[in-house]
Amino acid sequence: MWTFTIELEPIGKGRPKFSSRGGFGRAYTPAKTRDWTRVASELFAQAWSPLEPIERGIAVGVNITAIFSRLKKHSAKKWSCERIPKVSAPDKDNIEKIVLDSMGSILTDDAQVTEGRTAKYWGAVGELSRVEVEVWIVDQN
Repeated sequence: MWTFTIELEPIGKGRPKFSSRGGFGRAYTPAKTRDWTRVASELFAQAWSPLEPIERGIAVGVNITAIFSRLKKHSAKKWSCERIPKVSAPDKDNIEKIVLDSMGSILTDDAQVTEGRTAKYWGAVGELSRVEVEVWIVDQN
């Protein structure tokens, strides 16, 4: 199993935006999504180097834990000092999409991911925001 910590505030993958110029429609990725993916991709590549991406056809498991900075309203007086499940946006599937899209240096194709779990939490008191990722090869008996 390989573990990675990406010290970025987690975000969900944004929906494509559409515009028309000169009578032609085009779709584009929102800047926030594009920028986060670029930075996370660089961090994954640094962490994975000098290994090659896991070959296509090999089943992979991925666990993703997104930890968000605690809000001031989550004071220790009223809430637990431990992590608190985050039941607001972004949706966990959009967090999973942006993280898997950023893992090009590790996965040949994100379709290789056959199992795993994605969770999102408000951080414990004093805990910094980040994304923790565990990757393993699925036993193919």
